[in-house]
Amino acid sequence: METPQLPEGIQSRDLALFRAARQEKTLSDASLRALAKVGYDSRSRSTHPPAADYDRDQVNLTSFIGDDSGSMANPPRVAPSAGRFEGIQIASKAQILELAQNGWIDALSAFQNADTFRMQTALLHEGILVNEEGLSYLSLPHAIRLVRGVNLNPRGGSPIIRRTMETLGRAFEEGQEFRNNYVNDVRIYLMMAHDGGATDHDVRAEDVQPLIADARASHYLKFFFVGMAMDNSEACIQSYLDMGLLDEEIIRPGDNATKVIKSIEGSAQAIERVSNLAKRQVLALPAGEIAALARQNMGK
Repeated sequence: METPQLPEGIQSRDLALFRAARQEKTLSDASLRALAKVGYDSRSRSTHPPAADYDRDQVNLTSFIGDDSGSMANPPRVAPSAGRFEGIQIASKAQILELAQNGWIDALSAFQNADTFRMQTALLHEGILVNEEGLSYLSLPHAIRLVRGVNLNPRGGSPIIRRTMETLGRAFEEGQEFRNNYVNDVRIYLMMAHDGGATDHDVRAEDVQPLIADARASHYLKFFFVGMAMDNSEACIQSYLDMGLLDEEIIRPGDNATKVIKSIEGSAQAIERVSNLAKRQVLALPAGEIAALARQNMGK
């Protein structure tokens, strides 16, 4: 059988992963061309421990894409309520993001099946965060946490589309690697949190749409998307819709610290529920399942 040729511009640690994804129709030619357009590069091994050493029937791959654009240095318009935030001075939206991402790791780590989770974090400017070994998808005890002034330094515009494409490419590649190592139940969760419209110059929303469409259509990798609008402006919400997210997958806490944290907690609770369902039940879930519980929790 002829080996499928991949578009020039994709650099991977194992191009066979993309060829397998193409043969299984997990990734379309349009998605591969889109990844080539951004010069997709994941030549380093990206999971810890390696998929080949993984001995469970199910894996849950989570990605958190956070906003480190210049506007995140601004203070929130809505002051946090008392209670859990008492004594914490919220100085910027970046601090809310830091609390949210760290809270997400803590929530996932409390699951009984936490050892089935791998997590990676990406920032618009900092890129996909890796540890000293160059690994991005890490077991929860080793997950990279956001720390202001260390890996979270707000600056510049909002290259949301490029970063989403790269993070999705890594998720597809990682999911395929687990499948190639006989893990047949691969669930992928993508949480995005930003506060404005996309300012990409070299890619457009249409470029990421094939990747999201392929994720929805995949019979082998089950994807869930949540877009968090940390600003309820039309530009922020429209950026998610333009990329291909559905309205029911978008949560709107704005830059209210209390609502952001509650929505993160709600999404984590939904992920725990989904991760414990049988595969046939998961395949039947609606697209907005994670976001729905996040919204419900946010309103409490």
